[in-house]
Amino acid sequence: KEVANESIYTEELENIGLIGYLYDPVNKCFYTADDPWQRNFGYNEIYDNAAGLTLMIIDTLRIKFPYKDKDWMIQVWKGQYGLVLVGAEVGVYTKPKDRQLEHYGCAADEDLLRMEMEVQKLETVDGKTKWNRVLYRPYEEHWWITGFVFGNELGNYDNVRVNIRITMKDYEMLEGVTKSLKAQGYYYEVKGLDVYFTFR
Repeated sequence: KEVANESIYTEELENIGLIGYLYDPVNKCFYTADDPWQRNFGYNEIYDNAAGLTLMIIDTLRIKFPYKDKDWMIQVWKGQYGLVLVGAEVGVYTKPKDRQLEHYGCAADEDLLRMEMEVQKLETVDGKTKWNRVLYRPYEEHWWITGFVFGNELGNYDNVRVNIRITMKDYEMLEGVTKSLKAQGYYYEVKGLDVYFTFR
């Protein structure tokens, strides 16, 4: 009976989504489509500054670096999305080097990066506090990887952390990303062209 109820619940989530999100029945989380409307607008800090107006109480990390003929930014977000969702995002953005305005376009198809992420929450169970996985988004090519689950951590985004793996295109890009992480005091690990780090 419990399995049947869960199956019906999962099917309903897959069919209706949630405020524009899709539902992943394997990892039991909401996520955005590969080519959503947001891809037309790019990104800049004004969007982050206005996030609170839409009840998005989030923390962010910007990894900026030059690569080839463009300026690049990999941005990570985590925290509360509206009143009912907790989760994270990792986006890839580029802009021409001669553009003075700090507005980036969403990565074009040729600039997609292979990424995966795990979102964990700090939870106390039976008197023991530990980090528990609440969602996982699989290793695939993305310009924007997202994942959200039901929850409420309003004002407590320190209770959420994101473990991230991103595969760089070559060693030049690898150097640019690790240099930016190091300058911001972030610990990271490198395996081949893969960079692993945690945003907390």
